[in-house]
Amino acid sequence: MAGSGGKRDRGKGRGWLAVAVVFFAVVAVAGWWWWPREDKLGDVLQLQQKLLAGDARRGDIDRVIRTIDRMDRDDIRAAYRAAGASWKAIEQSAIDAYFAADAAERPQLLDEHLDRLATFHELLVAMNPRSRPDGAAYMPGRRRRGRGSGGTPAAAKPATPADDAARQLRDRFTAALATRARSLGRPLPEFR
Repeated sequence: MAGSGGKRDRGKGRGWLAVAVVFFAVVAVAGWWWWPREDKLGDVLQLQQKLLAGDARRGDIDRVIRTIDRMDRDDIRAAYRAAGASWKAIEQSAIDAYFAADAAERPQLLDEHLDRLATFHELLVAMNPRSRPDGAAYMPGRRRRGRGSGGTPAAAKPATPADDAARQLRDRFTAALATRARSLGRPLPEFR
């Protein structure tokens, strides 16, 4: 009789062990499910704003690289779109400031924009998960060959007089920027 009671006690112990294992598995899955996720896209967007405002350090570029390497493609595309939109606004404000400034202030404005342009280029390179330090993206003076779009070009909208005037101002600003970069011996990064 004593032997049969011992078997029942071992069976109860195994039952409790199984319940404990299942309980801890459920707690682990629930913890994983409800644990706050890292907002990688938000971090990259915040770093972009910091870099483009001129408030960043080298460590911020390294953080962008580490974060981008852990992001999925859709988030990387969103980060590129956000960087492009931010850059358009920065470039437009630089153009407006340049043409509103006196001739004596313009070289300093061009120098500041050259610094922002170099930072923007460095940001785009850091956001490219396939870029290499010896690749063309890191060497602003080297041209890269593009693959093309592979499709037919979209129908262009007719340009309005305001669009033509804005394009002419942009072209004049770009020419002044290139001239200033040449005079300082700084290569302009190329964006494709």
